Amino acid sequence: MLAPLAIAAVPQKEPAARAAAAFDTIPLEHLLAGHPAQVAPPWGSLLQQKHEAFDHLDASLGRAAGSGEVLLDLLRQRHRTAIEAERLQLELLGPRLMVLGEESELATVRSTVLATSRLLLRTIELEFAAWDAADRETPPALMSAEEFARFAGNRPPLWRCTGHARSGDAEALQRLRWTDYVRDIDAEVAQKESLSRPMRDRFADGGQALMRPHLLVGNDIVLHVQFAAGQRRGIVRSLPTGMPGAADLELPVLESSFGLASGRLRSGGALAVTMRGHAGGGGQLVLTFRATLQPGAAAELPGDLAVLPVGALRSPALLWRQPLPLHQDRGLPARDAEPAVAAIDADQLHELLRTTIGEVGIADTGEFLVLQAAPAALEQAERLVRQLEDRWLRNATVQHLGTVHPAELPASGAAAGAVGASPLHELMLPTLFGREAFAARVLETNQISGIDVQIAQEAAMLDPVVQALQSGCWLRLRLAPLGDAAHCSSQLRCTHATLPQTRTIMPGGGVWMPSELAIGGSGHTGIVRSGQSFDHGEGPSLTIDGRVYRSALATTVRW
Repeated sequence: MLAPLAIAAVPQKEPAARAAAAFDTIPLEHLLAGHPAQVAPPWGSLLQQKHEAFDHLDASLGRAAGSGEVLLDLLRQRHRTAIEAERLQLELLGPRLMVLGEESELATVRSTVLATSRLLLRTIELEFAAWDAADRETPPALMSAEEFARFAGNRPPLWRCTGHARSGDAEALQRLRWTDYVRDIDAEVAQKESLSRPMRDRFADGGQALMRPHLLVGNDIVLHVQFAAGQRRGIVRSLPTGMPGAADLELPVLESSFGLASGRLRSGGALAVTMRGHAGGGGQLVLTFRATLQPGAAAELPGDLAVLPVGALRSPALLWRQPLPLHQDRGLPARDAEPAVAAIDADQLHELLRTTIGEVGIADTGEFLVLQAAPAALEQAERLVRQLEDRWLRNATVQHLGTVHPAELPASGAAAGAVGASPLHELMLPTLFGREAFAARVLETNQISGIDVQIAQEAAMLDPVVQALQSGCWLRLRLAPLGDAAHCSSQLRCTHATLPQTRTIMPGGGVWMPSELAIGGSGHTGIVRSGQSFDHGEGPSLTIDGRVYRSALATTVRW
């Protein structure tokens, strides 16, 4: 009878230990939140407001919300001894991490999550600006922060947009103005009745850029860009069709530019795309895309933990091949079914790390790898990622020139800056090896290219056919490293069209706008060396001040 009383009299230590346990919840919303989908810039033409656009950065997919299980697994592995000794318990409680245990263990978990968050959530400032290129020298396609400051000087840009993003998030920066206008006329014909209906649309001027930055080891930044920019030339003139009761058409003339560019920069540097030349082929613009890593609080990780950015190596941006718009009436071309291979698979990267440095704990967020291993192994992992960056993320510059010379001179004697004429066009843009580079500089307007006739019993009406007329240059290029040389695949198309005049060709007010379109261009596939130019032959002919000129086309790549 005394035994149970003796046991009950023994002091119990477990309740005292539980009373000393601490409890906390650490918010993870900032790490787990997704990124919203972004709208791609207009593509191919600014004369129509389209509901669908080509998205070369996969920004319309957004970024899915992260998984807290990835971080939880790493923390459990890191604190395995404390968890097995029941000094620490880790669980997910919605978007928060629940931590229960000794205060010293809680403090360690808090500091680890805070330091990791500061590294994963570093902010990058993005800037998209347009500059008048008429009286400027051609700037470098890849500018350091100092070079950009000298380029900007005291001259204000035509317009400028800024935004902020995390590494790996795409941001749409836009300064577009959409203007309503009457683009076409449709005809409705029924028995003894006919009626015209104005078809309204919108044209745009200004600019929009889709920018996706990726941090690198050492705080360099890889920037992928898709852009569209346009300026209205002159006033929007009206065109009477001559048809009774029909509205006048409106004919805006736009200097439009579209493109894809990429490059590796130091913080504060910028990519510069130059598009200028003869007025018949577009406007005079320099577009700059700048990325600056914002300063933040210092983040001191424990010696056996590292955060390595790998998003630039795994990004699917600019891998699709963009065919050239071979003619206006064919519409916008569809991109290839499969992209070129220029990204590292996640499983391959994990296996490469484990093969190189041995056993390592990996938490993969998609944009970053959080590694747990011995300090020497982490240093080796950082060197491996740096080597991959240096081999896979290499800059190149593409410069395309069209020059003109009098028609009486042979093409072989053509030289840049021929007497009496300015360059036909100049395109310069940066690109990364393995990524798509694309540039289009065009002057576009609408034209009445045909007339349909609608006839019913005792009723008839004319229906004008309106389509876009574009004059300018389109260039697509991709480089692949090949030792000290590179394999280049490119397509070029140049057109020169005069603004069409109206002509009546049918009774009852049938107006037609015949056009003259000179076309030149070619493809190039082969091995090139840095600084080497490859000739595209002759481009379109054009008339300047009543004199006929021939053109010569050449592209140069440098790295």
